[in-house]
Amino acid sequence: HGGNFPIFAYRDQNGADASTEASGVVTPYAFYDDMPASLSHDSVPATAGEPPATAGELPATAGEPPATAGEPRRNDEAIRYYSRLFERWRDDFDFDFIRYDSVDRVLDSCADDTGCVPLSGRPTPEVLKEAIGTSREGANASGALAERSAPDVDEYAAMGFDLVIGSDMLRRIDAPFLQDSFALYDWLAGRAADPDRRLASVCFAVDAHDNGDHRRWGQSLGLLMGRDRMRLRHVVARFLSVGPVRRPLYETMGFQDMSTGLYEADVSVRGLDWADDAAFAAGYASIEALYHSLRPFIDAARITERHVEPTHAWWVIKGKSSDRVIVIACSLETGDGLPPGRIKIPLDTKLGNLEGKAYRMPDTHGVSLTAEGSLALDLNYLDLIVADLGTAFY
Repeated sequence: HGGNFPIFAYRDQNGADASTEASGVVTPYAFYDDMPASLSHDSVPATAGEPPATAGELPATAGEPPATAGEPRRNDEAIRYYSRLFERWRDDFDFDFIRYDSVDRVLDSCADDTGCVPLSGRPTPEVLKEAIGTSREGANASGALAERSAPDVDEYAAMGFDLVIGSDMLRRIDAPFLQDSFALYDWLAGRAADPDRRLASVCFAVDAHDNGDHRRWGQSLGLLMGRDRMRLRHVVARFLSVGPVRRPLYETMGFQDMSTGLYEADVSVRGLDWADDAAFAAGYASIEALYHSLRPFIDAARITERHVEPTHAWWVIKGKSSDRVIVIACSLETGDGLPPGRIKIPLDTKLGNLEGKAYRMPDTHGVSLTAEGSLALDLNYLDLIVADLGTAFY
């Protein structure tokens, strides 16, 4: 059909059409044999967001035991094929990361605590762990990202995932978001210091491919938020990734020049709405250039002081030595859209007289400034300023 795309039929155990309850996410892999048929959709409500996994099946409701006395059996041939799909992309084309799509609900799709008895045809934790292990065989080991729209990384790390996608793409850059981001920073920093935990982290997702879905934002974030808010997302994402808390930037095709329509292109026969916004693209490049020039210091530093108000937030990044700090100050999204105006950021008096530059994003030429005991900055609405300060020479 339409270029050899499969057509999936969604039927309950009575053979009735259940497609209205089905998600658009399907898999052609039969990971397990003897899967029980779904219960009648007339008697059991479908679980929201549950993607069906094989043709002719609806997903079982989370927590519901299998409908037959016998447990489903592993289909080792299918699992082996699935687990080795990535090898050629890794070895022949040098891909170094793989994203596992639609694993958001994998932990509640099993009937046992070990993740080996499935309630639906999706890959279980057992299958995912096997696939990740296979992708890391040999010299060209690869990373694994779980499309998990939450920051709870521990259980995914136990399967072998390095990253979860997080939930930033579902939120605005406002005061509650910054408060939650700093709490996540502290938790990830503590986690990174624990030798008994596998190293893993949470992406900062400035956007996601499915934000255009009506169950999410309903349109591309670029259309919804505009240039200034998208730029704010980009800079905040970069400068919340500090020291032991590595939060890779997760972005989507079109973000760098404000092109939109990725979700629509993903689910229909059409392309992106190419914007070719040269000014935004130049600003994106400037932000990246500044971040990478500061990254050697940032990677060895930590966020120490931080402060959030309804209209603005600031945080201080300090290294091991006491002769340099980076201060980030940003205007937050508010209902009235008013500029915060002049803010005053206290600095450690032990730092003495500091000199440096302030960069009002995306302008990376910077203006010279000095500070001693505090730093005064003027913020317009949705502004973000990076102040790099140190002793006279560093």
